[in-house]
Amino acid sequence: AVSGISAALERKVWIFINKTKPIYPNMYIMLVGNSGTRKSTTTDAIVDLISEVPGIHKIANQMSAAAMIESVRDAGDAKTFNFLNKTFRNSSTFAFTNEAATMLKNNTQLQELMTDFYDCGSPSNWSEVPAWNKKTLSGGDIDIYNPCLNFLGCSTPKWLNEIVGESSVEGGFIPRFLLVSAKTLAETTG
Repeated sequence: AVSGISAALERKVWIFINKTKPIYPNMYIMLVGNSGTRKSTTTDAIVDLISEVPGIHKIANQMSAAAMIESVRDAGDAKTFNFLNKTFRNSSTFAFTNEAATMLKNNTQLQELMTDFYDCGSPSNWSEVPAWNKKTLSGGDIDIYNPCLNFLGCSTPKWLNEIVGESSVEGGFIPRFLLVSAKTLAETTG
């Protein structure tokens, strides 16, 4: 439910810290449980609901870092947000995978990109100054205006352990996640 609300709010709602820095409701949430604990069944309900809401930009369940960059940029090219009588590109995006290892395992570029996107760009206020930029050898500059990425995923503990390396923790990728643990009735009752 929290992931669905975050996806719907996008970057259009925020609070200020110290009256200067806006904090947006983007969330990285991962349901973690053994096979058969109904992680996918649980997430399918909110993903189905999100799919029915017009305007929420959704991206593929599996992708490379380059594909995510293009998808988030495309969101900003497709939708806008009005703030203080100005119109801004709104690159808010929702990502979902019911098997996080297939998307994130051995994909340090994607993990680094998601770590970067978590802060919703710099400057962190609404701007038409490129909030995020990548220079490519073949394609020139890619500018993403006002990014806001929400992520919902599922993993078994074993796969999460394979995804999470020392650099994923120390580099800040995993600390950005809300990890929700699922326990079966047999495990909790002994």
